[in-house]
Amino acid sequence: ETMKLSDLLLVLPPAVFALYTLAYQLVLILRLPAIYVVFLFLPALAAGTAWMVGRFRVRMVPWSRAAVFLIVFATLCAVLGAFIRRPNADDINYIHRALYQLDRWWQPISMTETTLKAQDVPALSLAHLATSYEFLVATAGYAMGVNPLFCYHVMMPMLFAFYMPFLFFLFYRELGLGPRAALLATVGLVVFLACIDGGPLRSFGNVAYVRLWQGKTILWTVFLPLNLLVGLKYLRTGAPVYAAGLVACSVSAMGLSNSGIFLNPVLMACLSASSIACGLIETKRLNLRRPLVAAG
Repeated sequence: ETMKLSDLLLVLPPAVFALYTLAYQLVLILRLPAIYVVFLFLPALAAGTAWMVGRFRVRMVPWSRAAVFLIVFATLCAVLGAFIRRPNADDINYIHRALYQLDRWWQPISMTETTLKAQDVPALSLAHLATSYEFLVATAGYAMGVNPLFCYHVMMPMLFAFYMPFLFFLFYRELGLGPRAALLATVGLVVFLACIDGGPLRSFGNVAYVRLWQGKTILWTVFLPLNLLVGLKYLRTGAPVYAAGLVACSVSAMGLSNSGIFLNPVLMACLSASSIACGLIETKRLNLRRPLVAAG
């Protein structure tokens, strides 16, 4: 089967993170040493890569002016993401657990509050324990010889800030805008998110570029629009690659933030319900297969 480069850009990132999240949660549940997350993730990643290489062929298209502009603009966004930030006390509830575990690779993942000297204080919640994003960032920094906090606060915002323009460009294209209009809409959205006042804790300006290192901000700003876009593509085409992308986005949401446990299902339920309603209005027929798969 052939796959467009844009499809790979949408499906591959959540697929990789979903594999890591599943490995992390399996190790957490079975109380295996933390190092087993790496032992499970790397073979799964190799197997998944081999399967995709054998199953799909990426269809390359000539570069257009829009693509060149988008790459330059995404690079500027990455620079922006590296230099603007608003510190937040939530970090201590997330990244501290990962930093604590770096010195305890051969012990099970801690299920207690690591910021306190007392060893028997339970963690904030089981849902917080299930998030794997901070462990991935800390492990990647450790493996690369980079300070995990530098990886967390600088490298990850750069990565997701670079990814966002491509995501929203493809989103606007899916909504029917032409290349030029989609570019203008993408630039307008980035300017809006970068310049809007971020005073209130959960305002748009406070959950975008200034806090793009936190898992919940990445979920709200990047992965929910990504899940919606993949869902729209699946409802339109029914392609298995988009169905797999929906599964990967749902698993990734749980690994990014505890709010992903309910936000993703609610989002897909609303999308599926609207698809059923639009189908009834436009064709007078009840088509449930794709909406039920998307909601599931």
